[in-house]
Amino acid sequence: MTMIAGIVGLRDDFPISNEVCDDLRQAISRHSGEQVLELRGDRHYLIKFDIGAFGSSGLHQDDAGAISLLAGEPLLDRTGKARKRPRADDLSELHHCWRRNDRSALKAARGAFCMAQFDPASRRLDLVADKLGLRSLYYYRADDYVVFASALRVLEASRVVKKHMDVRGVAEIAAMRTALADRTPYAGVKVLKAGQIISFPENGHAEEPYWRWDTIRPASADLQDLRREAYRLFSESVKLRLGEHQTAVAFLSGGLDSRCIVTALKSAVDDVHTYSVAFPDTLDQPLAERYAEAIGSIHRHVPISDDGAHSPLTNVLPVLNPVEFGASESPKRPRIIWSGEGGSGVIGYVSQTTQLVELLRNGRIEEAATRYLARKNQMLPRRLFARSIADLVCDLPRRGMVERLSSFECADPGRAISFFDLIDYQSRHLDDHYEDIDVTRVEFETPFYDSDFVALMYSVGIDACLYHDFYHKWLAEFPPVTTTVPWQTYPGHRPCPLPLPENFRDQWSNSHGRDWKRLRARLQLDELNRELRESKFPSPILNRFSVNLARWTARAGVGNYGHILTKAAIFTKYWKACGGQYVLSDPIRTTVTH
Repeated sequence: MTMIAGIVGLRDDFPISNEVCDDLRQAISRHSGEQVLELRGDRHYLIKFDIGAFGSSGLHQDDAGAISLLAGEPLLDRTGKARKRPRADDLSELHHCWRRNDRSALKAARGAFCMAQFDPASRRLDLVADKLGLRSLYYYRADDYVVFASALRVLEASRVVKKHMDVRGVAEIAAMRTALADRTPYAGVKVLKAGQIISFPENGHAEEPYWRWDTIRPASADLQDLRREAYRLFSESVKLRLGEHQTAVAFLSGGLDSRCIVTALKSAVDDVHTYSVAFPDTLDQPLAERYAEAIGSIHRHVPISDDGAHSPLTNVLPVLNPVEFGASESPKRPRIIWSGEGGSGVIGYVSQTTQLVELLRNGRIEEAATRYLARKNQMLPRRLFARSIADLVCDLPRRGMVERLSSFECADPGRAISFFDLIDYQSRHLDDHYEDIDVTRVEFETPFYDSDFVALMYSVGIDACLYHDFYHKWLAEFPPVTTTVPWQTYPGHRPCPLPLPENFRDQWSNSHGRDWKRLRARLQLDELNRELRESKFPSPILNRFSVNLARWTARAGVGNYGHILTKAAIFTKYWKACGGQYVLSDPIRTTVTH
């Protein structure tokens, strides 16, 4: 099942109207002719659709009428043999464990999924997130009902979801691309956290963590044994997701993450199709082409388009047809693409430094949060905001990060930065993809996010993992071809021992950065202008002069104000969606301003 949504009345005096059902039905998919499954009772309406990527249905209903709806793929591994079962079998086991209030099946799941489970007899609704929260599940609780969906846009379209812009959530999105904890851009709309169950019995609301990453204990094995075990689990992760498929389609860049996945795929199947997406004259293209030739994948380079380069998938979709390569048995339109998402965070520790780890070990959490945001250039510019609230709004992302870092109970306090980076930042990178999955019709396989693999990596001492050190030594466990072609590395991290091709730009060069900034600035200017044409300027939040100055200079092609345009467009988008209604909370004083 690709997407799920529904509304459940919590009291007898809340009938669900046809209009409310129509809102969910019309919003859940923008694909013409979508076949949706609807389940309706006196006090509930549940809906789902499936693009068929994972085979069997994501619906289970028992003889008593209790229902489980699933989006994604749980990948239960009870035996430890990494043998893929039909998704229907996984869902059936999860359903029956739920009926017994047994969490063991959830704890054994290795995949990316979310789930809604509803018992019409008791009208109890349980919402479930996977251990990493990879497949977001959003909900809105009113006195009489709960509305939920696996895409935020579905709740945005519902007339029974009251929408007030949560300035704190939007500030975090503007700074870090995602809201933290359970926040969203809307006050009252929440998202499940990693490894969480939210229960709505007839009169109540309960939150239960069935999995906590910060309880993982440090491993006692030596690093060589841990690298071997990491390779075993990673290979197992790929084979488990591959199942009986004999063909795979994967992204292949000039870095290590996608390379490791393609290598593991080629060890399992012969027919692997790879795509690289890059600007001209950048290292991604020649390195991907050389490695594709070395590993024997059927490869194609796709240039980045000028009309919307927000993700590799956007560029690949128009040409995603492996038959063009001459492999007659390949699917004409694959529903699954393998992605290296998560590798740089789970095993490369790209956002973490010795300094951050030591600050946390010394209890200097506020300084660690400030340095993390500054290092990633995720501070909000004070001049963007109205003077009366500028100081408060600019500090909201840092305050949110401090709260999250303080919530982890780690054996090594320095490890808190890993948990934050994983479940509050890295794992949220796929949210935009899942919002548009009804249009793209493509699921991602992300084996670096396999929960067993992540659990092992987070048992390794953090000092041995920083700066890609564990990662580079781990490559020795792969087939020798893996290190025959050079790869791009992050500045300040362990360098590639092989010489890179000359006369190509890497992804951190100034000219490469300018290409992206020019493209993003143009797209963001267009978006901001469109939003401002259709709504009033959010003057209680933004500084009109600074925003207009950024617009004028971007239009004239002078200076670089893309960061201002990006953040202004985000605030303006949600201001418009909420009709100018907003909530601004001070996390220290806990006061609320409307």
